Amino acid sequence: MDDKAPRLSCIAIVDFSQDIRFVYVTESFSDLLGWGIRETIGRSGSDLVHPDEFSVVRELHYDTIRQDKAAVLAYLRLKHKDPLKGYLLCVISRTVVHNVLVGSISPATTGAKALQNAATAQEVDFVTPVAMKDFEFRYMNFAPHKALERSFSDASEPTPRFLHAAGGSARCPAEGRATEL
Repeated sequence: MDDKAPRLSCIAIVDFSQDIRFVYVTESFSDLLGWGIRETIGRSGSDLVHPDEFSVVRELHYDTIRQDKAAVLAYLRLKHKDPLKGYLLCVISRTVVHNVLVGSISPATTGAKALQNAATAQEVDFVTPVAMKDFEFRYMNFAPHKALERSFSDASEPTPRFLHAAGGSARCPAEGRATEL
C-alpha cells in the first residue's frame, strides 16, 4: 500500500481458459500497471500475477466460474511494466458474465472505502499474504446504515481476521482457511 500509488481503476475481461487470457482492458489499465492495451490483449494472466500467487489465482478463477459468482474480491499482486515499480498490491472485483469474467482492478487501499467494498462483496479472498496483515478486517455486525465492530472480550472466542457481508464469506486460500456466515 503505497500512498504514491495511482488512485484509479480499470476494467479487465478475461476468458475461462487455464491461462486466464485478457480479452479486453480499458485504457486506464496502462495508467495503473504500465502495460499497453495491445500488449495485454491475448496475454496470459500468469505473466502479470506474482509467480507465488498464480496457482491460487487459477484456483479462484475456476471456483468463480464453477459457482457463477458475482461481486467477489481478491487481494493480489500484479506486475507493473516498469521493473523498478515491481508488483502493485491490487484489489480485484470479479463477476461471471456469459462466457468471460469481468473485473475491476484498483490499487488496494485501507480505510472506509475498502471496508465498504468488502462489506458488499459476496466473498473476499486474500491471495497475497501481506494483504492479510494490511487488511485485517474484523468480524462485523451489519446494521441497515452502519457497521459496528463486534466486541471480542470473551477469551474463548478467537478474533476473526476477515470481514463478512451478510451471507458472504472471506478466506485466505493460500492458507486454506475459510469462514462462512
